Amino acid sequence: ALMTGHMSGQNLVLNGDFEAGNSGFTSTYTFANPNITEGEYSVVTDPHSWNGACASFGDHTSGSGKMLVANGNTTSSPVVWSQQVTVSPHQTYFFSTWAANISGLAPSTFVFRINGVTLQPTVALPAQAGLWQSYTTTWDSGASTSALLEIIFTSTDRLGNDTALDD
Repeated sequence: ALMTGHMSGQNLVLNGDFEAGNSGFTSTYTFANPNITEGEYSVVTDPHSWNGACASFGDHTSGSGKMLVANGNTTSSPVVWSQQVTVSPHQTYFFSTWAANISGLAPSTFVFRINGVTLQPTVALPAQAGLWQSYTTTWDSGASTSALLEIIFTSTDRLGNDTALDD
């Protein structure tokens, strides 16, 4: 989600809850269902249905809806999720997502990037599978009227490095 000013501001992200499936965003990952190898993603209701080695749990929004799942790439800094949004100049925005480790193995790390600038913090997911946690950063739009939002996975572990994103 990218929201103005207050956390309760208008959400500018289209299909941020993934209920419309694989639409409204781009990824450098390959869309695949089921999961065969690293560098693939899908939009599913249960990670276990996508990859039998993943934990079985529901999405963050309702517990029965859709989420983006990704088998982390073994090359550095791939864009797992990206979307261009219109913003107002000289405003503070919040960029946030809920994320969970889906394998219980080596957890993923990721960063938020807007218009090519990496923002703090670098997120390190907990090892526990299925534990949804919220991650947020802030961004000042300056003179910008457009924002290219990206979530970049920085971990490259082959075993583990599997993540769900939602909301």
